[in-house]
Amino acid sequence: MEIIYRTAGIDESYKMAELYNEFLYDLKDSSKDIYFDFENISVSDRVKLLEDRFNADKGMIVVAEVNGEIVGFISMTIMSCFMIVSSVKNIGYIEAGYVKPLYRKLGITKKLEAMVVEFLKEKGIRYLELFTLLNNEPANESWKKLGYSPFRLQWRKDLNE
Repeated sequence: MEIIYRTAGIDESYKMAELYNEFLYDLKDSSKDIYFDFENISVSDRVKLLEDRFNADKGMIVVAEVNGEIVGFISMTIMSCFMIVSSVKNIGYIEAGYVKPLYRKLGITKKLEAMVVEFLKEKGIRYLELFTLLNNEPANESWKKLGYSPFRLQWRKDLNE
């Protein structure tokens, strides 16, 4: 099986939106987190968001393709550091990463992440960040293997309890 790695283009927004939604439904099913309490996600709404990303020229989507089918992706953006007083002004931020279940454990995420890292280094960006859900062990292990480590905790309180 040949896996082709490349940067997605704006002309692929619809295909990417479908895969992005597959990622969100997978996250909803696996996490059971209240934030993912949704019925349907409009593909056309996701297309608009992805096209905005392409047009802003502050991010990219890299994909893995097998026989013409996109089987995995990482979507990233360049954004301001969360701590406004820091000397670090901009960071790379992975918004989403997903590999279809049949293609997991083949090193796809590792290769896609390396493409993102190369892009960011060329832009002079030093740090790449992302978040995962605490109970998403497969994602946590995957990112840990790629050299990521937690550096802050994000807390949530249900104000209706």
